[in-house]
Amino acid sequence: MKTLLIVSFYFPPIMSAGSVRIGKFAKYLPEFGWNPVVLTVQPKKMTTGIPLEIETWRVVRTPYRDPVGFFSRPPEFRGGLGPTLQSLESGKKSYVREWVKRHSPFTIQRMPDRMLGWYPYAVKAGRKVFEWNGIDAVFSSHPTPASHLVAARLCKKAGVPWVADYRDLWTGSTLRPYPGCLEAVERRFERKVLKGAAALTTVSETLRDYLDDLHGKPVEVIYNGFDPEDFQGDPAAGIPGVFTVVYSGTLYTSRQSPASFFRALESLMGRGVVTEKNFRARFIGVQEPPFNDLVVDYGLASIVTSEPFQPYRENVATLKGADVLLFFSWNAGEMAGNPTSKIFQYAGAGRPILVVGDENRFVSNFVKENRAGEVGRGPDEIAGILERWLARARRGETPALPPDKERLARFDRRNQAKQLAEILDRVAA
Repeated sequence: MKTLLIVSFYFPPIMSAGSVRIGKFAKYLPEFGWNPVVLTVQPKKMTTGIPLEIETWRVVRTPYRDPVGFFSRPPEFRGGLGPTLQSLESGKKSYVREWVKRHSPFTIQRMPDRMLGWYPYAVKAGRKVFEWNGIDAVFSSHPTPASHLVAARLCKKAGVPWVADYRDLWTGSTLRPYPGCLEAVERRFERKVLKGAAALTTVSETLRDYLDDLHGKPVEVIYNGFDPEDFQGDPAAGIPGVFTVVYSGTLYTSRQSPASFFRALESLMGRGVVTEKNFRARFIGVQEPPFNDLVVDYGLASIVTSEPFQPYRENVATLKGADVLLFFSWNAGEMAGNPTSKIFQYAGAGRPILVVGDENRFVSNFVKENRAGEVGRGPDEIAGILERWLARARRGETPALPPDKERLARFDRRNQAKQLAEILDRVAA
């Protein structure tokens, strides 16, 4: 067995899609000849709830310093906070926090990296890991950039091969674009940091093409996926007679507009097809403003609920208990073609998926090819799909055909770990 050092700011029990991806790699890599040791942070004020599935002694946790702290924490860091900033805070205090959050130069995706304060702690701890263990390779995952910075420093000193993973882009991200001159400077910095990487991995072809052009290194796609073992428990009990649609995760309202979905619900309510007695749309996680305003404007407050994040296993049970799972396509940037982890988690739950908008061609094709749901391109199509599924539910039938499990098997987290192990075998040969 070879030993792999995984460097990742996000790792269970921190509530983040990145934690799930890296946690599942760590869980399954031993089956393919790689024992992981994980270098990560102590989740002091972060929302936790994702189970740790490897031995605790394999995880080295360090302190970190956040230069902005509470003001710029992304949703998964707001321990105990509720679903929306608007519903949580009011008045002057809310205004100040929102202003600081919006105007802070710090981010978790690019420089200046808000988690760069982890770097000295991680490098120090990482050197001790090398002293105590015979490390054969290093695997780091972005975001945040600090993870790659730490891995680059450790590998340069130790002379071991390094595979760098991109769950999102560093430079090239349209979520926080910079002026051209700063963009060019940061691209040069990213290339310099990644110069020592033997190979790169990422989650989609869209990101692969950008990274291949930027770094000129081998880039392989390892999709996010789902773990069938997570879905073996019982589903959460629903409300009898109530058709339930669930959206889980952060909704970036400006880039994943729910307007078409809300117009469809408004139309169905107007015709009496949907009522507060037979329908509920649950948004679980964080919804960016103006989500609440849109709910009120469309007159949907009686059927649309906003709820805080759930612990991982509770959320899995909720997904399994839903009648329909909801996905909103991104309307711009690299995320428009990025198969986010959400779609695979939905597929693992085995419930029909309603995709709103077809800008994300991967997701649209995914649900069609795997018989996992339908795509609604506008309010009329969405309303038609929901009305048809509601009618089937009233007859005691499932809203849609079950997904094709054989086709979905390639997205099993175990298979994703096998793919990573094969890459590690090559670079460490």
